[in-house]
Amino acid sequence: MALPEVIIPLYHVDTISQNEKFIAGAFWPSKEDGKWCGRGMYFWDNLANAEYWLRQKQRRHAEKFTIVLVALSCQNQDLLDMTDGDVSESLYLFAQHYAQTSQAELDFDDNGAVINFVHDTLQLIGRDVFSVVKMIGYYPKYRKGLIASNFRRSQYPQATASSRVIYAVRKTEMIDRKAYQFKKGGSYHGLSI
Repeated sequence: MALPEVIIPLYHVDTISQNEKFIAGAFWPSKEDGKWCGRGMYFWDNLANAEYWLRQKQRRHAEKFTIVLVALSCQNQDLLDMTDGDVSESLYLFAQHYAQTSQAELDFDDNGAVINFVHDTLQLIGRDVFSVVKMIGYYPKYRKGLIASNFRRSQYPQATASSRVIYAVRKTEMIDRKAYQFKKGGSYHGLSI
């Protein structure tokens, strides 16, 4: 077995009870087929983004939420990196071709549906399939820190703090659950597994 080429720390936000089950081995992949990454369990790439999501969840729900740190371990071919323009274009062209060939109705405004269609089509034709999707989400209301305070609406490229890297993981075995439950402020203690 080859050593993983990609090892990334990731953060998951859920209720205390759900995160305890997750650390014990449970895995809840979303059936998402809308605007995001398609099927998979969703993770953030850094603690600040996870804390942002934690605050959003806490505002809407009475239950307490926690953040769990895990490690994604996979091979390069397992990762569909939608932050890479060439990868995104290839996926789009592949989806267009196979949707036409199979006469499938596919809404190209729904990223998740397109990503799921490509994944399922690759499986059907016996090709290697991805198990992790990496995507950037745009959060226009986020205006915190140096980069955000210097942001100006412009037609030119510029630094922004309004984007968030999101991962959707489709296979439980790619997640190392030797995890920590984070508390506000970045201090943490280990969960018993």
